[in-house]
Amino acid sequence: MRRYSSHYFCFVADHKVFRNTVVEVEGERRITLFPLREEIEATYWIPGAILLLDTSLYTSLQQKERELVNRIDRLIKSSSPLQEEFRLTYTLREEEMLCTFSKSSGYFIPETLSL
Repeated sequence: MRRYSSHYFCFVADHKVFRNTVVEVEGERRITLFPLREEIEATYWIPGAILLLDTSLYTSLQQKERELVNRIDRLIKSSSPLQEEFRLTYTLREEEMLCTFSKSSGYFIPETLSL
């Protein structure tokens, strides 16, 4: 099991944004999201956002980094982040991937988070 934490977690296709989120990766493709309330041992901090992207969207936008950066930036600005208590378990479909994005420096890291 691995844990990642970030300022934002974005479901890009569903336009959902969670603020201050821990992403717990278990097994092949199962993730659990919950609020970051305190520092948790062995959690990797990701500056910016963790994105759940469809691989076809990722592939089409990988060549157009600026377009992807603008799209994610608009998503974060336009969404009212869900801040209530939540715990959400989600199984990634074969065509989905997790990756990272940093709004402050405007870069997109085109590698997936290791599962």
